Amino acid sequence: MKLNDYMDLNDEIDEYLDSIKGSFFLQNISFFINKSIEIKEKCVPFLDKNKHVMSIDAGPDTVSLDFVQGIEYVEEYLHQLNPMLEADFKEKLSNGVINFSFTDNGSLEDNYLEKVNFNTDVSFYNDKNMPDTLVNINHEKSTYSTFTTLVHEYFHSVYDARDVHGKMQNWKTSALTELASIFFEFDFIKFMNQKGIPREYFSYDFYSRYQDTVVGVLEEMDSQKLLYKKITEGVIDEDSYKIGEYQMEEDKYQDLMTYFKQDDLDLDPEYMSHYLVASPLAYYLSLQNDFQMPQKMLDLKREINTLSILESLQKVGLNDSKIEQLNFGDIMNQMKTEVHFKEKGKEDGRESEEGKKVL
Repeated sequence: MKLNDYMDLNDEIDEYLDSIKGSFFLQNISFFINKSIEIKEKCVPFLDKNKHVMSIDAGPDTVSLDFVQGIEYVEEYLHQLNPMLEADFKEKLSNGVINFSFTDNGSLEDNYLEKVNFNTDVSFYNDKNMPDTLVNINHEKSTYSTFTTLVHEYFHSVYDARDVHGKMQNWKTSALTELASIFFEFDFIKFMNQKGIPREYFSYDFYSRYQDTVVGVLEEMDSQKLLYKKITEGVIDEDSYKIGEYQMEEDKYQDLMTYFKQDDLDLDPEYMSHYLVASPLAYYLSLQNDFQMPQKMLDLKREINTLSILESLQKVGLNDSKIEQLNFGDIMNQMKTEVHFKEKGKEDGRESEEGKKVL
């Protein structure tokens, strides 16, 4: 890149840094880079037979579940947590906050369905000026994973605190609501397993959570390093990749520069940082033999706007030293062991990063 290009890049980074000034992410950027490195060192996305990263849609087959039966499972699960949650869920079903809208042939009319409130005060809209939806479900093709998604999104309606533009109020509420929603999707799987439903029926959920998180973290890690270098060095230039802490591979650095020149640099590592924290910690908490953990998670709702992020995590048994000790790569790889592909034939078999069939 030419000198003027680097000047423009520095201006763009300054603008982004100013937009997240004072955020927990920015104040703890070294922590996020270190946790990203843990994932990079130990985790590899699922690959297809051509060694390409598999898309979310290419995950394990899902197992069909009758739509009405699935809703009943969700209601029973919520009742077990707290009868008031079941009542809230039913009310949102009846008043259209959770809405299922289909064409005559049973397919979804659009990705943008009927009205939805994420709390009692705010309806928010996407950039098409159409009402956003809590969850899209095709009732003629529902699966066990359909209702894991429903539980996840329902808890967003419980925890989310958004402004009038539909944007989360701050990093803390974004990360904590994602932590809670992911935790309850895993807890719902545990509930279903206790009812005799094999955990393997939810293989797609573990796959999508693993794949989304690992791929996202690997894609954003260099952007995190770029921000760190801008903060510590003051200026980004052609040699920044090899200067100071968190050095970058030259080819990866040049890729970022190319994206910028093509006006295709999607610089928003703060967004992925929600999942970098929420996915491994939610899965870790779901595996602990703490029958009070769901209630501890529910209790966060009352204090989400008054406690700091670290104080909130301490409420669920995660102080800062404990989080530092946890290796996020190890946790995500444990999640990966819950992914099972059914072998349909050699041409359809998926492969792990070692090139072996995942059964």
